[in-house]
Amino acid sequence: MKCLCLLAVIAPSYAFRVHVHNSSVKVRRHSTKSTNLKMISPLVANIAAGPIMYGVMSANEYATHRWYQHAELSKAKWYKKLGGPPIKGGGHVEHHAETYDDMSLRDDVKWKKTKASKSLDADPFRGTAFTWEVSGMMCIQMLPTLFPIYMRILRFSLFKTAAIFFPSMFLHALVWNALHPHMHGLPDIRLFQGAPSRVLAWLRGGKFFKYLYQNHEGHHVVGGRGNYNVCCPGTDHLVGTYIPQEVWRPKVKLPGTLLAKRKADEAAAEVELENHAGMIEAEVTTSLDSIVQNSKAIEEIYVTERTQSSVEKNTVPV
Repeated sequence: MKCLCLLAVIAPSYAFRVHVHNSSVKVRRHSTKSTNLKMISPLVANIAAGPIMYGVMSANEYATHRWYQHAELSKAKWYKKLGGPPIKGGGHVEHHAETYDDMSLRDDVKWKKTKASKSLDADPFRGTAFTWEVSGMMCIQMLPTLFPIYMRILRFSLFKTAAIFFPSMFLHALVWNALHPHMHGLPDIRLFQGAPSRVLAWLRGGKFFKYLYQNHEGHHVVGGRGNYNVCCPGTDHLVGTYIPQEVWRPKVKLPGTLLAKRKADEAAAEVELENHAGMIEAEVTTSLDSIVQNSKAIEEIYVTERTQSSVEKNTVPV
């Protein structure tokens, strides 16, 4: 993390340098033809800005997800030879252990007692949300690559680069927070927690969000060994880690343990419902019997009182 912060400071500062023309300083003179070949027209730069932003964001999302969150960097031979510190992934591995193949989260007593589950308890979104802190970290990760490209190659000013960069990062966080926590059955993120989910919640039923959903669903089904992009698909396709739905869908574990658990829960619910209905029926029968008995008792009392009254009227005093 220290290395990342150092790069984030050095790279942009290098990009921000402005060439000042000073007569007292000797500069190398290039031919007009050579200079024109190196310059990019403003029109081309403006058109390229969007795809470059998306590409850098997709690559950054891929790299962070695969080599940091899944700790694959720790497994690299060159990283081990360098003696790099172990990478834990910020709770992402625990998130995978908690998630079923249908994207629901484990909540059984046995799982809740594990160290992995308890490590996620402090976070109401259980490691699925882009909080403001996480958004800030991703901005730092993007600085060393994006700012030099925009300022040194596209020749954008610092203000113009920032004006494109920060709204783009906010849009990425909006998409993530509208998609990821919701697909795992967790509550929406509010403004004081991060980019609010409700801003793009209306897109959840659209084709793009459905594609993102099934793509990330495949990532979980294959045990985090593919489909690393979440909001910005593309890098998986380029490096060969994209796994289409027809490949991973047959591997879903629903026909096994999870489906058996669901059937068991449904059977238990039916038994409980039948027992409850039986109890209600018994109580109703008992109440009806009691009403009938009480009615008979009242009728007998009424008949007895009428008989006594009739006898008293027919009795003649001597």
